[in-house]
Amino acid sequence: MRENKTIRRRKDAAAPPETDSTTTLPTAEALPTAEAPPAIAVETPEAPVERGPSLDADALMAELNDLTPEQFAELMAAGAPRRYRPGNEATGTVVRIKGETVFVDVGAKSEAMLDLSELDEPPAIGSEIKAYVLRIGGNGMQLSQRIGGHDADRETLQQAKDAGVPVEGIVKSSNSGGFTVVVGGVTTFCPISQIDRFAGDDPSVYVGKTFSFRIIDIADGKIVLSRRVILDEEAEVKAVELWEKTAPGDIVDGVVTGARDFGVFVDIGGIQGLVHRSELSWSDEDAPPSRGDRVSVRILDVDKSAKRISMSMKDPRFAPWNKVGTEFVIGGIYSGTVTRLTDFGAFVKLAPGLEGLVHISNISKNRIEHPDEVLKANERIQVRVLNIDDDRKRLGLGIKQVSETDTITPREKPAARSHSAGNLGTMADLFGGLKLKK
Repeated sequence: MRENKTIRRRKDAAAPPETDSTTTLPTAEALPTAEAPPAIAVETPEAPVERGPSLDADALMAELNDLTPEQFAELMAAGAPRRYRPGNEATGTVVRIKGETVFVDVGAKSEAMLDLSELDEPPAIGSEIKAYVLRIGGNGMQLSQRIGGHDADRETLQQAKDAGVPVEGIVKSSNSGGFTVVVGGVTTFCPISQIDRFAGDDPSVYVGKTFSFRIIDIADGKIVLSRRVILDEEAEVKAVELWEKTAPGDIVDGVVTGARDFGVFVDIGGIQGLVHRSELSWSDEDAPPSRGDRVSVRILDVDKSAKRISMSMKDPRFAPWNKVGTEFVIGGIYSGTVTRLTDFGAFVKLAPGLEGLVHISNISKNRIEHPDEVLKANERIQVRVLNIDDDRKRLGLGIKQVSETDTITPREKPAARSHSAGNLGTMADLFGGLKLKK
C-alpha cells in the first residue's frame, strides 16, 4: 500500500496524459531509477559573534588572594540571601513603613517586619535597626526588639522563650526568694540570684523599675525570668573591649563582688580587679565596702597576659599629704594620737591617713631606752613638725621640742611650706637669679 502512494505522488508531479481506467500501473520495481543531480558546494559567510570584555583570570585570582578571610566571607555572604532562625539577632535597613509595621531588609529572601509600637519613634527610611527574629511563618519573618506592653500574653511569651527574645517587665514586689515581675498582663517570677550580676543586700532598690529579662523556664503555668543572663552576655562582649583600652590612671565605676582580708574585688563591667586593703581608703577608720556596693576606682596596673588588674579607691585629689605645707607646716605644733611604738620611736597620727615619726631621740629630754617608758598607744599628745620629706612623703616630729608655754598652731591659718630653718623664703627665690651692677 505504501508503494502505491509513492507512485501516485510521482505521477501527479509528472502530469502524464490521462489513460484508460483499465490500464495496469507498473510496480515500483519496474520504474526506472533517476540519478540525483551532482551536489554543488556553496560557501555561506559566518555570522559575526558578539564578544564581551575579556576576563583576566590571573588578575581576578590575584585580587581574591589579597582579600582577608573576613572580607572573603563577607563577599560570599553578600551574594546569597541569609537564612535566619528564631532567636537570631538580625541587623537590617528600614525600607518602608506601612501603618503600624516597619519593613526591614535583613538580607533574607523577603523583608522582615517589626511592630512600630516597639520603637520610641518612627525610624528614618534607610536607617539601620537591630532586632531578634521572633518567628518565621507564612506571613514572613517577624522581628522584635523586646516583648512587653499590654498585648503580651502567654502564647507570645512562649514564642519569646523559644526564640530567646528578651521581654520587658516591671518589678512589682520582692520576697525572700525573689521578685514578682509583670510582663504585659502576665505575672512572672525572677529569683533573687537572677535579678543582677552582683545583687546587693537591699532588694527594694529593684522594686518599681523596668528591666529587660530572658525567659528561662515555663512549666506548670509558672514563668521564670532572668535578668542576669542578659547582663552576663553584655559583660562578656564588653570585656574584650575593656582589656584593649583599659590603662593605668583611668577612673572607672564598678561594683564590689566580694571581700577578703587582703582587699576587695571590683567588677568594672566585664572584668574584675583587686583593690588591696592598703588602697581602700586614706583613713584606717573607714569601713571597707560591702558586696554589691557601687564604687569609683582608679586603675593602678594592667597585666593583659595574666588577666590581672590592680585598683585603688583612694582619690589623689584628697590625699592627706596634700595638707602638708598648708595645714601642717615646719615649726607648727599640733595635737596627735600615738598609733604604735617601735624600738626607734613612736608614730603619731595628725589627721586621717597622715602620720609622722617621733624619733626616740626627740621623745624626751631625758635619755630613755624605749618609747614605751613615757608613751602608750592611743595616747593624745602634742608634737612639733621638725622636717618634711616631700620625696618620700615623711614627717619628722618632736615631743621634747614642745614647751609648756607653746600653743597649738591653728590649722585654719596655714603658713607657707619651708624645708629648712636657713631658707630665705620667697623673696630670695624671687630675686635669686638677679645680678646687681657694680
